[in-house]
Formats: sequence, structure tokens, C-alpha cells
Amino acid sequence: MKDGKGDKTNGTMCFSHNLYQDFDKKCPDSYMTETEMKKMLFDMCKDMGFEYNPTMKGNGDSPNLRKLQKTYFIDGIGLKPQKQVIHITHPSDPKN
Repeated sequence: MKDGKGDKTNGTMCFSHNLYQDFDKKCPDSYMTETEMKKMLFDMCKDMGFEYNPTMKGNGDSPNLRKLQKTYFIDGIGLKPQKQVIHITHPSDPKN
């Protein structure tokens, strides 16, 4: 996924609804909601030294406060409203 600034984002970025759909297909009996999945990822990132949505760090220390939204494109057409994005980095990731 490109960040809209020449694809200079380090780490890994994806739309949360796509990640949740993949998770739900692989673990259909988990009964975890998309919100619970984001909280779990946020907690895992903190425990393992990764950064969750680092560009939004100044807003607070929770997945909701670090909400990052981008336009979702299908066949080159941007859909409204914007969708939530999860961007995970680690201090060892190369800076682009």
C-alpha cells in the first residue's frame, strides 16, 4: 500500500478491514471483532517493541487515539469515507 507521498513509508501498512477479513477467514471461531483485533495488535506491538501508527503517536497511546485513515481505491477510484489503516514499524526498519 502506498502512503500517497511517493511510497516512503517504512514498516508494513494495510487497511484494517482487509486484515480483519483475512483473520476472520483463518480463525472463524475466534468471535473477535475488528476493534478487538486492533487492540490486540496494539498491545502486541507494545510488548514486542514495535510501533503502531507511529505518525499518530502524538495523539495518545491507544489504537483509537492513533487512528490513521486513508482513501481506499478500487480500480483507481477512491471510495468514501476513508478507511482505517494500520501501520506497524520497528526501530530496526530501514528509513526510506
